[in-house]
Amino acid sequence: MDYKIDTLKKIAWLLFFCFLVFSGMVLEKTAMRRETVPTEKLAVRHTNILGTAASNGNPQVRPAIEWLNDEEFAVYRGCGTECETVYIFNLRQDGKQKLYYGVGHTWSPDKQYILAHHYAVQSGITVGDRYDNILFDLRREYPKEYVGTHKASWSPDSTKLALIIHQDEKTRMELFVFDAQKNFQKIVQKQIQTKEVNDLYWQDRKTLIYIDALENIFEENFF
Repeated sequence: MDYKIDTLKKIAWLLFFCFLVFSGMVLEKTAMRRETVPTEKLAVRHTNILGTAASNGNPQVRPAIEWLNDEEFAVYRGCGTECETVYIFNLRQDGKQKLYYGVGHTWSPDKQYILAHHYAVQSGITVGDRYDNILFDLRREYPKEYVGTHKASWSPDSTKLALIIHQDEKTRMELFVFDAQKNFQKIVQKQIQTKEVNDLYWQDRKTLIYIDALENIFEENFF
C-alpha cells in the first residue's frame, strides 16, 4: 500500500513539474509573439476600424499602406470627384488624424509636408503640413487640353519642391523651384521649351531631370 502511495506521489510531482515547464514555455512564446507582432497586423486593426482596409474591395482605397515612421501610417480614401482624404493612424494611440488638400497626396521624404494636386478646377498644387494647415498654393487657368499636365517633385533632402506647369492661358510651360525651408519662397522661375512633360524628378539634391512627351531628357542644375 505504501509503495502505491509513493508511486502516485512521484507521478503527481512529475505531472506538476511537466505542467510548470509547459506553462513557462507558453509564457515565453507569448512574450516573444508580443514583441515580434508585425506592425502590419496592428495597421490592419486600425484600417478595419476605419473600414478602409485594402482587402475590403473598395476601389477608392489605395492597395498599400504608407508608413510615415515606425509608429504612424497613412491610408488614402477617395471621397468624390477630385476628392481624396488622408487618414493618419498611430499604432500606440486610438483615433486618427484626417487631412484633405486635393488628390494624389505625396509626402516629402522627411514626412513633414504633404503635396496635393488639383485638376478639375484651376490646375495646380497645394502643400500642407500634418496638422491641416495650408502652407503653399499655386493654381492656374489654362486650356482644357492641358488640364492635369503639371508635374511636381520633392528634392531628396525635402528642402526644395520643383514644379512644371503651364503658364496662364498659354501652351508654354514654366519650371519653378521653391524653398521649403523659407516658407516655399520661389527661388527659380524659367520658361521651358516644351508643351508637355511626362516625368519630373531629382537625380540628387542639386540636379533636376524632366522628360518631355518625345522622351527628350533635360537636366537642370541648381546651387
